Amino acid sequence: MENCCGENIALAPNVDRAHTGLMNSPEHRDNILRPEFRKVGIGVVNGGLSGEMFTQDFTD
Repeated sequence: MENCCGENIALAPNVDRAHTGLMNSPEHRDNILRPEFRKVGIGVVNGGLSGEMFTQDFTD
């Protein structure tokens, strides 16, 4: 697959729940484990009553 970048987004009450949810999703897990993606940027913002919004941006 020829992707130069990928992104994961999760809304969860905490980072542990976000990570578990992303790893249990085949598409998100593929982004996390894709060997072509050698760089990652991570962002977190307050999601209000829903918890926090987490983003993972991947590139080669």
